Amino acid sequence: MTTFYWTIPPRPPSPVSSTVDVTPLLRNNHVPCDFEIPYIHDILSTGQFEVDDLNIQIGHVVVVLARLVRKRDAALENIRQHRAIISPVRRLPAELVCEIASLSVARDRRPPWCLAQICRSWRSFVLGSSVLWTDIHIPSSVRPLDRMFHTLLARSGSAPLKVCWAPRPLGSPLHQVGVDVPDAKCVRLVVAQSPRWRSLRLDFTAGIGLLRWLSRASGNLGALQICEVIDKERDETPRSPASHPLLKDSSWPRELDAALAAIFSSPSNVRNITFSNWQHASFPPDFAPNWRQLTHYSGPITRAQLGALAHAPLVCLAVRCAGPKPESIPPVLLSNLRHLCVQDTEVLLHIQAPILEVLTCQHRCHAASSLQVLAFVKASGNSLRKIVLRQSDTPGLVPVLECLSNLTHLLIEDHGNVPDAALFRALGASPLCPKLSTFVYGFRTMFDVGPILHLAKSPVRPLRHVRFFAGCNRYRSGALDRCPSNVEKEVESLRNTTSVDIAFLPFDKAMKLLQKEEFWL
Repeated sequence: MTTFYWTIPPRPPSPVSSTVDVTPLLRNNHVPCDFEIPYIHDILSTGQFEVDDLNIQIGHVVVVLARLVRKRDAALENIRQHRAIISPVRRLPAELVCEIASLSVARDRRPPWCLAQICRSWRSFVLGSSVLWTDIHIPSSVRPLDRMFHTLLARSGSAPLKVCWAPRPLGSPLHQVGVDVPDAKCVRLVVAQSPRWRSLRLDFTAGIGLLRWLSRASGNLGALQICEVIDKERDETPRSPASHPLLKDSSWPRELDAALAAIFSSPSNVRNITFSNWQHASFPPDFAPNWRQLTHYSGPITRAQLGALAHAPLVCLAVRCAGPKPESIPPVLLSNLRHLCVQDTEVLLHIQAPILEVLTCQHRCHAASSLQVLAFVKASGNSLRKIVLRQSDTPGLVPVLECLSNLTHLLIEDHGNVPDAALFRALGASPLCPKLSTFVYGFRTMFDVGPILHLAKSPVRPLRHVRFFAGCNRYRSGALDRCPSNVEKEVESLRNTTSVDIAFLPFDKAMKLLQKEEFWL
């Protein structure tokens, strides 16, 4: 260990007598005497000499300390580097690395450019997995991106592609200068690969005429299985049947008919079609998918067109039915349907689904709606496991629930001003829905949650999850993100003495609950 020595110069002798005591002057405001002033100057010079000496010593210590800090940092870096050698991350198999990469890019639908720069082995794994490079976003950019697209398509190999074009919203600064037209070079590169398109997501927000490039792919879309068409600024609608948007009446633009004709003009293998946030009451007049292979459909339809669904092996259907009511509509049997979302419960009178598992009613469910739901449930069998009733009037629901012995999940957004105590009494005091484990309740006005807490404690009702949310705009600001103070102790006691999980959610979090796959599985 190195030892450092410093030589301190001797203190110069004081020419002034040291018998003078000026300490009392420090405690008052008296003027010093003439004979005291030289002594005070001597104290100042001596003190400054000591300060200078200490500064010299501190300077030497700082130099030594900086040297020690550098040695310490070098030792830590050496430890970090050698610890990385035995890190489990280095031993991850390629399959797991690719799975991590797949989960990392799933949310934003972007290729994993950054993941290919972590380390050599990860780069090798990521570049070797072609499925990670299949998300193709056709850009609207003033920058030349054709070289990037060459690289992207090369890395995707022969894997099926997921193509998306969502232009910037109307009114944005870049839209004003006309950069929302697709990049011509990139379009040519992507259209050349149209035989391996697996899914296509189109956003018509910025104008249908901008999608004329789609006609170049006409006749080459035999591998296309999923088609989603968006007609509202950046739709974020979840894919679950519980939250499909409401649709408005309008007429079909000719350009849209031509654009969709490019997709379905040749023999099609499309199995999943979604018209998201659509502004029209029916699908296009020339819209002719192969209904015999369609398993998922979400969008508008007229009552006269309901018969077309009879030929489809639909598993998931989210539909808004409009148009004049025909004199008679024969019931449509959907023997494979498991998920059904309707805006108007009147549609249920024309559908039979014997193995349906999830039913969502988006529009207000009034007393007549309850009768329609009841008739549908009785006609469709006892396979329903989950029901979502938005903007519902709860009176009349008890007869519906009496038919659902296999129900496990129930969400009710109560549209009434006063909660229906009869519903909670029936759920808590009788073997109604004996398998019910998750109960989500939304309400318009603040009310006493005691009846629902009593339901959670019921010995005949082994609930595992109870959620409350405010279903009225007045309370959607987040006022329900915590337990109300008047029942806080009771809720805490319930959590400690039972296995029930209780939470109070704002409206937006309640809607996100419906987006989670585990809620629907």
